[in-house]
Amino acid sequence: MQANAQASDRKPIVCAVPSPRVRQWRRGFSHTHLMAQAFAGALNWRVVNLLHRRGWQQPQTRVLAAHRALNVRDAFRVDEVDLTGCEVWLIDDVKTTGATLSACAKLLRQAGAAKINVAVAAAADPDHADFKLK
Repeated sequence: MQANAQASDRKPIVCAVPSPRVRQWRRGFSHTHLMAQAFAGALNWRVVNLLHRRGWQQPQTRVLAAHRALNVRDAFRVDEVDLTGCEVWLIDDVKTTGATLSACAKLLRQAGAAKINVAVAAAADPDHADFKLK
């Protein structure tokens, strides 16, 4: 990808948080990539697959909230690309503690992204306050 062309057209880049390979294989598709395509298509932006999974990690739902950042610390890699001046929209299915989104955003920032926005389909309440009866 030529980042200069990306930065010069000033349209934001849409990037999905990559699904674990096993889940993608079982489903036959990446649900986060489909979400990113729908989001980008509605705005006439383009999806760029910048992020990739490294190896296997325990699913975040099976890791204590306090340990989730550590679980995804080296879980992703970003393509060697210059995102200087680019605005990136990072798309994921669920945000719980934000550890996955933070790990991905850190890599995009290191690649030079000037602004990183996040869009998720759902945000879980880690304290489960939404489900307590009052």
